[in-house]
Amino acid sequence: MRYRPTTVSSLIVRGLINQLDMKDVEDQVHTQFPEIDGHTLWESYNIALLALAIGAKPEPTRQAAAHSTI
Repeated sequence: MRYRPTTVSSLIVRGLINQLDMKDVEDQVHTQFPEIDGHTLWESYNIALLALAIGAKPEPTRQAAAHSTI
């Protein structure tokens, strides 16, 4: 199955911002996106690292956004 690199990179960014070990981030990626191909994984890590380098933050999850006060 082909996954979108932007979707996968979002999970990677969240994991790294939450200071997870790379092994834990990788385990999450393979759990959430089984049978991800190597090229998509490579693209995803590049997007995530670029996003972190420019100071991007992951979007809040829908559940967290639903509970936030305005």
